[in-house]
Amino acid sequence: MKLFDVHALFLIGIGCLAATGITRAETSLGNRLAYLDEPNNPWQMERGSAKLITPQWIGEEGVEAVIVLAIDDMSGDGQHFRNYLTPIINRLKEIDGRGPVSITCNQPEPEHPNMQWFLQQGISLETHTLTHPCPLLQRHRFRRASFDYHGCVDLLAQTPNNRSVGFRFGCMDGQNTPSPRAYAEILNGVAVTTDPFYQTEGNFYLNTQIWEDLVTNPEGESVPEEILLDRLNGWDFTVVRPSNRAPDGQQILTKPTLRDLQIVLSRIDATFRARYKVLPWTKSFAIEVEFKITKEGAVSIKQARPWVF
Repeated sequence: MKLFDVHALFLIGIGCLAATGITRAETSLGNRLAYLDEPNNPWQMERGSAKLITPQWIGEEGVEAVIVLAIDDMSGDGQHFRNYLTPIINRLKEIDGRGPVSITCNQPEPEHPNMQWFLQQGISLETHTLTHPCPLLQRHRFRRASFDYHGCVDLLAQTPNNRSVGFRFGCMDGQNTPSPRAYAEILNGVAVTTDPFYQTEGNFYLNTQIWEDLVTNPEGESVPEEILLDRLNGWDFTVVRPSNRAPDGQQILTKPTLRDLQIVLSRIDATFRARYKVLPWTKSFAIEVEFKITKEGAVSIKQARPWVF
């Protein structure tokens, strides 16, 4: 039997598929796959929804079923996890030459040698929030939830040679913990009120991708749209790189949206400079802004923080 390295496809366990705001009557009378048109709203399913069978979500010839080996809540040096997983990994290596297991992590030590040992075995290290809130958006503490999610992503990104591709909601195996707001408002686009990557003068840097693909930690084949937007003129911009997810190479951010972003980013930058008492012409200061574009085309700011140079 062939082993398939699914990495973080254990996310299927959340029991959610992409959905739109289409009513049940509309989906039953029309295309049963219509609810798949909006991956950022994976909430409306019913018994009549089209099945998503293994060959469809794996997409590899000959794979008809998948067994996912995963363990979660790893923090610290991970030694207990290494001790527990070693005999399992050794057996998997006898079968397929590698140990395709997923570990979802809370607060691992990025520089600890065990992290590199895990990766060398074929294990994937995935994200699972810093403090394991159950559920993530409990008590309406959205700011705390965002910190829990992004902090864990940042920590895993600091692990050398690691590239996390999945996120597991806390208590997803015992509660219906994912929510539309988590998908729509915690995951999406990034801007910086300077150009830290191409080092151009007088521009905002925008990094955008469609649907649920994270621009902060994208899939390997994902190429986000990169735009340099003039700080003073929202109609003046340069598309450095188009998105490979957009149909027919279309530009994701429209001209009116870019104009709105120029206004919003300018105000955010000015506000933070005033708060931190930073002069307007100081180049070593900038703000990183996470945003989303609503269905109506409006710019919605999720969070902003100083950019670390």
